[in-house]
Amino acid sequence: MKRFSVSMVGVTIVVAMAALPASAGTPGADVSVTSARADVASASTGDTIVFRAVVQDLGPLPVTDSLDVHFEKAVRISITDVSCRAPGEGEIVSNDGNYCEFGAASVGERFVQRVTATVTGSDGNAKLTFCATTENSSAADPKPTNDCRTVVVPIIS
Repeated sequence: MKRFSVSMVGVTIVVAMAALPASAGTPGADVSVTSARADVASASTGDTIVFRAVVQDLGPLPVTDSLDVHFEKAVRISITDVSCRAPGEGEIVSNDGNYCEFGAASVGERFVQRVTATVTGSDGNAKLTFCATTENSSAADPKPTNDCRTVVVPIIS
């Protein structure tokens, strides 16, 4: 009888573990900065540069909470304007500072963040890094290495 009870407890634990929901390690939406560029090849102090990033959910699952893109690590530039564009919508000014928060995203949809900046440095490079994120996704991004891209613009005298 003891062996039967121990066996039943073991079977119950295995069945209960199989019924648990997917963990945070389960692959989810692969959010990616698929392109990032500037509208100029080089710039001088005082020039305006428009940086643009395209962000997509590459799958395998859609983003159910919010696909977001933000910029960080601004070097030798001063940000003057940030705008966001969702599929089928016009460009809107971001009211979230350096973030564009787009909401749910289907696999393959493209979202754009545009950042206008003035060059403040006189040597080196103007730089801006764009990163894609989700707000509360419980599933892991299967390829986190494509979440950010840096745009570099040489500053000429």
